[in-house]
Parts: sequence; structure tokens; C-alpha cells
Amino acid sequence: MKKIFLDMLIRRWDNLEQAQGYPTEYAYCHYDWDQVGDIITSRQWYDHNNEVYRERDHDLEETEHNLILHIHYQNAKIIFAKRLGGFYGESEFNAVNNNGIRIESKITLEEDKFTTFDRGIAQDESIVWGKPNGAFIFKPTR
Repeated sequence: MKKIFLDMLIRRWDNLEQAQGYPTEYAYCHYDWDQVGDIITSRQWYDHNNEVYRERDHDLEETEHNLILHIHYQNAKIIFAKRLGGFYGESEFNAVNNNGIRIESKITLEEDKFTTFDRGIAQDESIVWGKPNGAFIFKPTR
């Protein structure tokens, strides 16, 4: 299961189609996944200025029924289950990062689509990061 997941994930993605369709809602972004040894890296940047706004290191653990993507330095995990045509992952219920922000992440991974809905919620229930109106939809970069 781990190999199938990594074969689908490790590549460069972008949301060009979504950004063109909804330019006032979604910036044109790139999402690059790579693997160096056992470490999985991710990097995200805006197209208009090539400014990297997020870089992370991860490791992937395979259990009997799930894959767990550990996000280094965030005290966060995304738990993936195999689904028809791909994988579906969610952050742990009531997960809180090192800054006390509650993390809500939902991810789908298919051969030709990677969607991510991420929000950070403060103790006063205000949204610290993330889009309240929907997921980012990434397709493999051509």
C-alpha cells in the first residue's frame, strides 16, 4: 500500500485549472512532493512570484489498515485509508499543532488529482489559515 501511495503522490502538482476558473478565490499554486531516503518533502509556492510559502518534511508509517503521514515539527498526522481509485486522509480528531492551533485537514489522492482542504482554528474559533469555502484541487503538472 505504501508504494502505491508514494507512486501517486511523488510528483509536481498545480491548481492552474482551478485558479483560472475562480481567480478571485484561488491563487495559482504549485505543490511539489519528493522523497530523499525515508524522508518525504513537500514544498508549496505561488506561481506569480515563485515565493515558497510552505516547506515540510514528513515520514510515512504503514499500519495494518492505514498509512500515517507524520508532519515533522508540527505535531500533526494525516491518517490515510485506501479508497477505490486512491486514498483519503484526515487529520486526527482535535489535533493541535505546537502553537496551540487546531488542525483540520482532509486530503484525497488519486492518480490524476490531489485535493487538500486545510484549516487552522484558534481557541476562539477564528480561522488562522485555510480557505473556508473549499478545497484546493491540484492536477499533475504537465
